[in-house]
Amino acid sequence: MLDGEPEWVNLPKEIIRPPLDLPPVRPHGPQPIDDGFEGTPLGEPAALAVTSGEDLGASIRVADEVAASGSRSLKLTDAPGLQYAWQPHLFYQPRFRKGIAHLSFAVKLEPGAVFIHEWRDASQPYRVGPSVQIDAGGQLSANGKPLMTVPIGEWIHLDFLAGLGKQATSTYEMTVTPRDQAPKRFTDLPVGNPAWRSLRWLGFISLADKSTVLYLDEVKLETR
Repeated sequence: MLDGEPEWVNLPKEIIRPPLDLPPVRPHGPQPIDDGFEGTPLGEPAALAVTSGEDLGASIRVADEVAASGSRSLKLTDAPGLQYAWQPHLFYQPRFRKGIAHLSFAVKLEPGAVFIHEWRDASQPYRVGPSVQIDAGGQLSANGKPLMTVPIGEWIHLDFLAGLGKQATSTYEMTVTPRDQAPKRFTDLPVGNPAWRSLRWLGFISLADKSTVLYLDEVKLETR
């Protein structure tokens, strides 16, 4: 409490400070994902993920050109000459350590695009769980094993089941459903590292070293 002349005592009351906008506090527990990018403004990055490698014309932004459902998807635009082949990419941080992880998403590659999707833990160096690549010819491989050819320029739905923690089996299951085709289910696919047990990094990577485009939509992750 201030004592003294009223003019001096009342001086602090004349100070006007702008409102302080504090950054949101990130939850510390497991983070399920349900993102079709419908609620993110056009031209913005994915709200729930970390975006990296937007340089030399490469970008990862919400667009309304095509969509697996709704009216929006996430457009990954690659470019030549980037410092690293794995740019641009985005990743979620689910922090899942137990249960059966169930992930599904839709992806659409335009000609020349190369796509990688990967699960990692938080070890140093990190250990890889499920890992899928679709090359420019549509060859889909799981942890380096060729499985099937998928169409370029069409939406493809991928669905994963993998045990975490005590339920980890060093294998996972994947179902691939190209649009207007019957699903194909692959079981007992080996993970990248048998010691992988947790999902701390869920990545989507454009691997082309030229101007290409691919789209991502309907990303859903939960445990059961």
